[in-house]
Amino acid sequence: GSIFLITALLSFFTMSCEESLPIYTPPANVLMMKVDVAEQLADALAPPGRQMVRLKLIGENVYDEVFYDSIDIRGTVTISWVRKFGRERTQTLDVRNLIDRTLIKNEKMMILPGQKFGLELFWNMKGDDSTYFPDEMNWARARLRRCGSYHSATIICSNPEEMFVEAEIKIFKNLDAVRVERFYFIIHGRQFE
Repeated sequence: GSIFLITALLSFFTMSCEESLPIYTPPANVLMMKVDVAEQLADALAPPGRQMVRLKLIGENVYDEVFYDSIDIRGTVTISWVRKFGRERTQTLDVRNLIDRTLIKNEKMMILPGQKFGLELFWNMKGDDSTYFPDEMNWARARLRRCGSYHSATIICSNPEEMFVEAEIKIFKNLDAVRVERFYFIIHGRQFE
């Protein structure tokens, strides 16, 4: 009787060890990402000739549970000029763009339901071909548009120009990249009079 019981137990354990575990499938619709800020920096920080735009993207855990996984932050952000089709700048993103890197512990990041995190990058207003966008803006009657001063020099502004940002960003190893909805913003060329 005991040999039968041992044989039955061994048979049970052998079968259960050979059964494969289900393949891990990460949940869908975990992250939502959007452009939160697209702002031209003030002249004190980025004067005419060295103008800069700051972009901040926000990610949020829209899943109803905690998500914890290895990070793999990479992606592209493309800034395009609405009026001049083809004038654009594509910049890459990586972990250095994460605003709060204390969220990462041992190459992993945990985000609670509803928790947000930010990515930040700066654009020097140059295109992929190194063209400085303000040089190609509309400066007609700019002398009538005095828009500031810098170290006692008067600054004039071009007509406003509309740009848009699109992005695709991967944050976690086991999640697909997330597309960021197109976001429009306005910039001005700025020159010393």
